[in-house]
Amino acid sequence: MEGKLFVLLSASGELVQVDVQSQKYNVVQKLKGFVRGMDKIGDYVFIGLSKLRTTSKTFGDLPIASESIFCGIAVIQLSTGRLDRLHQV
Repeated sequence: MEGKLFVLLSASGELVQVDVQSQKYNVVQKLKGFVRGMDKIGDYVFIGLSKLRTTSKTFGDLPIASESIFCGIAVIQLSTGRLDRLHQV
């Protein structure tokens, strides 16, 4: 997966792969949470998920707000796009 650009769309809970040439992206995995950060190790990406406060004036109106009911770490296998593990805290 070297040379590929992966980014998180926090407001929709998505890990996407960006095609820099066409400036378009493909969704690799949609997670039920507010994605906050990631790190890649080998063929896996580890993504931090945050629980959104229902009283948040900044994030409470986002579409993902009703789905962000826990915090934790998601592990995605990049070669398949498959959710390998989800650890909820």
